[in-house]
Amino acid sequence: MPFPHTPVYSATKALIHHTAQTLRYHFKNDNIKVFELLPPPTDTDLADNFRTPKVKLMPVDKMVAEFVHGLQSDKYEIAAGISKQMRFMSRLAPQFLFEQLANAFE
Repeated sequence: MPFPHTPVYSATKALIHHTAQTLRYHFKNDNIKVFELLPPPTDTDLADNFRTPKVKLMPVDKMVAEFVHGLQSDKYEIAAGISKQMRFMSRLAPQFLFEQLANAFE
């Protein structure tokens, strides 16, 4: 889901997602697995500019635990925390979610 306030970051995440999908296709007959983490807003220094009452940041250790669990379960697209709901909403009501993200910081 693109985040309106960070176009380059959003584009980079889309690039990584599409690259992971195509690499999975290319390596489907080989013994190579391509995993992808879809992290939620995470409590790191990168999120300092986005700390508002409307944004709930996931603790790093919990995000890493979900990632490790996904790896152990051979889940190739690992959505952690609120990213699970955001992925669902981005397919169900993409414009609504986009506007909610845009309004979260205005």
